[in-house]
Amino acid sequence: AVAGPWNGIWTGKGFRYQAHMTLNVTSNGEIDGMIEWTLLVSPRPSEAGKIGKKGVEYVRGRFNSAAAVLNFEGYRKDDPNVILGLDRYRLVVSEQYKTMGGITASGGSWDSQFYLSR
Repeated sequence: AVAGPWNGIWTGKGFRYQAHMTLNVTSNGEIDGMIEWTLLVSPRPSEAGKIGKKGVEYVRGRFNSAAAVLNFEGYRKDDPNVILGLDRYRLVVSEQYKTMGGITASGGSWDSQFYLSR
C-alpha cells in the first residue's frame, strides 16, 4: 500500500526541498527506493546559485504495516550539485495511504519534517 510514487516537502535547519519519492515494498516489509530532491531554499548565501538543483538519494529500510510506520535511511546518493546529505526517516502513513509524514534525523537532532502525499 505504500509502494509507488509520493510527492512532498522536507524542511529543516533553514532548508526546504521538494521531494519525488518512489518506494518498492516486499511482502515481508522491506523497503527500497529513491528520492529525487530539488533544493528550494538554503540558509547559506553561498548556495543561492544551487536553488532549483537536483540530486537523488537511494533509501532502504522497513515498513511495519500493523503500525503503519516506515523506518528507512539513505545509503547512497547521486549528487553532482552537492546539495544533499544522507538522512534517516521515521514516517507514519495515513489510514487510506494517501499521505505520510514524520521526522528525519538530520544529523542526529531528529527535528526536521518530511510530509508527502499521492
